[in-house]
Amino acid sequence: MKARRTYNLLEQKRDAFERLLSATVSLRDVPDFQNNRERVVSLVNERQRCINAIDRIDRRINKIRREDPSLISRLPDETREKIASLATMVGDIATKAGQITRECEVILTLWHDDIKNQMVAIRQGRNGPYIHAGKAYRAGRPKFLDMTL
Repeated sequence: MKARRTYNLLEQKRDAFERLLSATVSLRDVPDFQNNRERVVSLVNERQRCINAIDRIDRRINKIRREDPSLISRLPDETREKIASLATMVGDIATKAGQITRECEVILTLWHDDIKNQMVAIRQGRNGPYIHAGKAYRAGRPKFLDMTL
């Protein structure tokens, strides 16, 4: 019974990692983050849902392992091999997802730094509209800024 539950949980974990990998590959392949913000946000949210599902599955597997630490060693060889094979597949998918995640982090960091530099340039009046609102704001008049890039 517990062996079957463990196997089912590993299958669910594999499926969650496959969805995570798919969302990560899609995120990496987004051509222009600036013009596809909604797509980026939906992919990041999908990744987060997968990560949360994997965490829940891990907690359930750990609970089974704590209840019966010698469960795997008592299983027949065939069942043990199935579980080991599935665990290896999960590990391989997790490794691949991790590599692509690091690629995405680099891309997103560069995109973030570019946006930050553009905002700093606008704030300092270089390469963008110069904002004349300081004196009007201090005089009690409202300050309106066009923040579109």
